[in-house]
Amino acid sequence: MPLIDVTGLRHAIAGRPVLDIPHWSVEAGRHCLLLGPSGSGKTTLIHALAGLKRPDQGRILLDGQAVWDLNAAARDHLRGRLIGIVFQTLHLVAALDVAQNLHLARWLAGLASDAGAVAKALDRVGLGARLSARPDQLSQGEKQRVAIARAVVTEPKLILADEPTSALDDENCARVLDLLLEQAAACGATLLVATHDGRTRERITDRMELPRLSALPAEGHAA
Repeated sequence: MPLIDVTGLRHAIAGRPVLDIPHWSVEAGRHCLLLGPSGSGKTTLIHALAGLKRPDQGRILLDGQAVWDLNAAARDHLRGRLIGIVFQTLHLVAALDVAQNLHLARWLAGLASDAGAVAKALDRVGLGARLSARPDQLSQGEKQRVAIARAVVTEPKLILADEPTSALDDENCARVLDLLLEQAAACGATLLVATHDGRTRERITDRMELPRLSALPAEGHAA
């Protein structure tokens, strides 16, 4: 059984079609890039897979579970148990320090507190000395690395990453990709990365190409 199985998925934003996927699946343990121009629905698809944005039509199975047959609480539970997410907007909790942000992720996933796991995840993204820093004390690249550490500290089966390396220099890009790939291998996780970053394309060979289905409105829209 594939970890991700999508059938008849369609979605429009403000009347503009952004997704039309007759069928697509990703086997457990495989890694895949989600490619396409701005407005092609990459972020929309990630949010639909994570149970955060209901598509207009279609069925999404994650680990055999129909995501959108669940109520909101059950979707939250499935997400915490199964998925680690790195968003374009990082959603770090400003009132918590770096380590506390990772502890919160484990708590929301129903996992026991584990200071060693938190420290290890931060050390592997080069932030082992920044456990007590608040998000507003970090650079944008450091915040992105914290978000990636937070996504993998729960040892998920599925890692969804939306442009995870866009704010990083070459050295930290390589470190973050190493972390994502190593954690995926350690957990037997499926890794899905939405990206425009050519450095990421060099590391993951399986591809899903999303076309832009219609012209963007005059003011532009990122989907």
